[in-house]
Amino acid sequence: MLSAIAAMKQILILLCLFLSFGVLGQPKAKGIINDPDGYTNIRSGKGSNFEIVGKIYENELFVYYDSAGQNWLKVAITKCRCDEPNRIYNDITGYVHRSRILNTDDLTQEHQKQLLLAIFREEKRLYELVINTKDRTTKEYRAMSGEMNVFHDYQFDAVLGIFDSYMCQFKDRELLEEYLNLLEVETGSADEMPSYSLGTIFQCHPEWMFESMKKHLDLMNLLEWGIVNIGFSANRNEPSELERKYNELRVSIGLEKTDFSLYYE
Repeated sequence: MLSAIAAMKQILILLCLFLSFGVLGQPKAKGIINDPDGYTNIRSGKGSNFEIVGKIYENELFVYYDSAGQNWLKVAITKCRCDEPNRIYNDITGYVHRSRILNTDDLTQEHQKQLLLAIFREEKRLYELVINTKDRTTKEYRAMSGEMNVFHDYQFDAVLGIFDSYMCQFKDRELLEEYLNLLEVETGSADEMPSYSLGTIFQCHPEWMFESMKKHLDLMNLLEWGIVNIGFSANRNEPSELERKYNELRVSIGLEKTDFSLYYE
């Protein structure tokens, strides 16, 4: 388990470095649209006379390549091809005018919060639609399931980096509760990304974050897995600093210490 985690972390680091620069070395950024119409067209070329190949809607994340001196920037977004259940991931690339793009790094605190709330609530809505559908043999169910999977992979997981930074900076209790309530709905998911966010927030504000976790004891295993990954160390002779802090807080509310060595077997 330990060697597999270490190898995966190295692969992810190399992949991030490789993907940090996109087309011909242009820096890659994460954006949302800035359009009073609530959507922006993706064009096949650099100009409004080119064919529309897709649309980006309000609160949808996409990546773009910032070319200095260019008004039309290359964008990429993955959407659901929900009418084709065997090919649900529809990768769309094209061009959007610079004036219609907001870099997520430049959003105000309130704008970041509203973006995060919108994505968390849509994730919850889609998940509940799927799990509450009794007949799972229909075309409609397959379309719903496809939409949920694509949204989870390319919107929910993609926004977690923004969420981590936001929480470490602003300690927003309301937003943390929204996130924890969502994770309770999605109990049993195989996705490990949400646990990484819990570990990151705990690393930034352990006592503050643990206050919320006391109301969500069934999510403690997710937090523990996040702590293992965030506080990863090749030296397993002693618990990491984060593991020690976590167990200190567990004991303070009458819980037994967690044996973190079990995560490394």
